[in-house]
Order: sequence, then structure tokens, then C-alpha cells
Amino acid sequence: MYGVVVEVNRWDWLAVIIQSMMQALLTLALHCAELIFNVRRDEHTWRKASTKSGVAADTSGIKEALTDRRTIALYVFKSVVQWTFGLAVTFNIFITSNLLLLAILMVSLFLLCCFAEFSVRSSLNGHQPITYGDPALIASLMDEAENDPARDRLYGGDKGEIDRI
Repeated sequence: MYGVVVEVNRWDWLAVIIQSMMQALLTLALHCAELIFNVRRDEHTWRKASTKSGVAADTSGIKEALTDRRTIALYVFKSVVQWTFGLAVTFNIFITSNLLLLAILMVSLFLLCCFAEFSVRSSLNGHQPITYGDPALIASLMDEAENDPARDRLYGGDKGEIDRI
């Protein structure tokens, strides 16, 4: 009998599972950093509503994300970190790694951590009530100015005690 003998090495599956777990942890950390930056961007917009100029009612969230320096830097960091991890670590029967790429990965992760820590610790100007993302409470705090004829700006701020709906 003639045929091809295919030998399946069970250690390859273990290597794939280990690499997938490491990739999942890295992706989870990057998503947590993204949540920090998204909350800060939204909080900045929320606080901007309490100024005299207010916030434009037709503001697009996608446009805000594409023009925010922190969000652009975050997307660059996320791409670099995922790319260097894929190049730096290879799992077969043995774990092989490139030391230069691992150093680049560690430096980029350190810079991302410093960037996220700075974003969390930096304080924003202005006072706003805490809403914890409750849409009804946010809507009760936002209003249109009576002296704005075009009704294209939103203004917000503390209006005293508000009964919840």
C-alpha cells in the first residue's frame, strides 16, 4: 500500500492555545485602554455643553473620534502593539521570539500605559452632575437655549434637583 503518512503533533495545538490566550489578554488590555479614552472624550463633550457656547446638536460621534488626538494615538498604539506581538512571538513545538521586537512591544505597551494613566489623572475643567450614563437624567439636564433661534446648540448644567422619570 502506498500512501502519505501524516503525523499530527499534539504539541502544536497546545502552542496555538497558549498563543491565543496571550493574544486575548493583550486584546483585553487594549480594549480597556480604549474604554478609558472613549469615556474621557465623551466627558469632555459633556462638560463642553455647560459652557456659554454649548455643543452643536448635530455633532457626530464618529467625526469626534476621528478628530480627537487621543483617539488617533490610541488606534496607532493598538495597531503597533498587535503587529509587533504577532511578529515577536511564534509558537511551534518551541517558543521562539525576536528580542528586538519584544523590546519594541514592551516600550509601546509602557507608553500606552503612561498615556492612559495621564488621561485618567488629568482633570477636566467645569462642574457637571454625575449621571452614570442614565439617558433620561442626561436628557433632563440638557436643554436648548431660548435665545437661540436656530435651535442647533445644546446647553447643559446643574438646574437644581430634578425628579427622575
